[in-house]
Amino acid sequence: MTKRTMGLCVLVAGPLAAVLLRVAPLDDDPRHRICAFRRITGLPCATCGMTRSLAALTRGEWTRARAYHPLGGAVALALAAAWAGMCWFWLRNMAVPAQLVRWWFLACLGIAAACFVVWLGCVIFPTIQALWYH
Repeated sequence: MTKRTMGLCVLVAGPLAAVLLRVAPLDDDPRHRICAFRRITGLPCATCGMTRSLAALTRGEWTRARAYHPLGGAVALALAAAWAGMCWFWLRNMAVPAQLVRWWFLACLGIAAACFVVWLGCVIFPTIQALWYH
């Protein structure tokens, strides 16, 4: 795949993902959950509710998004920043600086660690789940 084609794919992928999340019929019915870990074990995973949280954010439902997953806003911000940065450098025909890639990677690790800590808290203290897991 050429650099131009890759750049066009990235440019289109961000808005397309947002549109798909906005129109996706994600509801609260437990039978419609897409999390394979939760279907198999019955336990929520560290990112259970994240897709529904992102979908709620695309519809402007901030409270509902936080109820689905408290870190949905942070993930949306990281995804939007990465998409905007990649598009910015592609449109200027420049390589993405290694320092920026490193910072974005560290931000993703930080969010993943926070998801794990919240999940671990819910496993150790099941009453916490009532605050946000659906």
